[in-house]
Amino acid sequence: LYVSSPANRNLSWESTKTTNLGLDFSVLNNVVSGSLDVYNKATSNLLGYMQTNALTGYSSVTGNVGDLNNKGIELSLTTINIKKGAFKWSTMLNMSYNKNKLVNVTSAYNTTEGYLRIYQSYVKGYPAYSVFAYKYKGLDNMGDPQIQLKDGTITKSPYVTSTADVEYKGTTQPKVSGGLTNIFNYGKWMLSANAVFNLGHVMRREGNLLYTGDPTHSNFSGNFHSDFGKRWRKEGDENTTNVPSYVSDSYTSYSRRDVNYYTYGDVNVVSAAFVKLRDISLSYSLPSYILKKLRAEQIVLRSQVSNIMLWKANKYGIDPEFQEGNFGTLTMPVGQKTFTVGINAQF
Repeated sequence: LYVSSPANRNLSWESTKTTNLGLDFSVLNNVVSGSLDVYNKATSNLLGYMQTNALTGYSSVTGNVGDLNNKGIELSLTTINIKKGAFKWSTMLNMSYNKNKLVNVTSAYNTTEGYLRIYQSYVKGYPAYSVFAYKYKGLDNMGDPQIQLKDGTITKSPYVTSTADVEYKGTTQPKVSGGLTNIFNYGKWMLSANAVFNLGHVMRREGNLLYTGDPTHSNFSGNFHSDFGKRWRKEGDENTTNVPSYVSDSYTSYSRRDVNYYTYGDVNVVSAAFVKLRDISLSYSLPSYILKKLRAEQIVLRSQVSNIMLWKANKYGIDPEFQEGNFGTLTMPVGQKTFTVGINAQF
């Protein structure tokens, strides 16, 4: 047995104060109806992980990491587009816009180094889940990554950056999100299509991780990333690729360069916006004369196809729902392009 996390006697409840103005409306005899809400949420004593002094024996502790302010608008709209005889077409739209800012951050240390700012998601004055990146300036004639500092200097020297030398690129949380559902009814048949969208956020893409050392099973698992084949190999390649060279000797690699200048460079921060068809469902309710013979109250036959990507802003084929936005870690996609059939019976 071991203690995985130390006690924090200063830990307190997270609290939120909300101001909300709402409007519910219905016009044209309920042909168009919906609601509009504008809100301001002030959260204090935000719960999260705080880095601790290394001498404690723990890297982090659950604590109150700061105060967060959220402002946003939420819209819900329902329309009956066509209603004629046995046919009906209706649409439902839900959409929200949110902007947040950390007005105060409790930290165990003051960050001055640029590489530490890269790993920070909570920074005072910025939104929660912020993404910071180096200003990438390509490769030199040895295939080493270069960045531009705030004063305009272009360098490849490792560990020379300050927090002023990295740039804010956005947040991994969508600014705009919502869904659009269309429902078609005709007699016993019903067809529905539900699309979801997330816009205005960013993610770090997964790239090549092998730049030095032997790719043995003990220190390298998985397949080589396709970018490994695009790496710098000879002088002049810096004009056609951004992927650093592979240097077999680790001491040589670590002493002359920092490959994280590329991995965490702005060139690898891309839009995470997407629109996905969450599901298309077709159902049929058996007529009453069949239900009587089967002694059932209701039997519905149903088929559905789920999670079809309609559009994504990135050009790398990344599904943002399965990408850890801050560090570019890919997770296993599940439930994509699935087709299901079923029967719902009530006796």
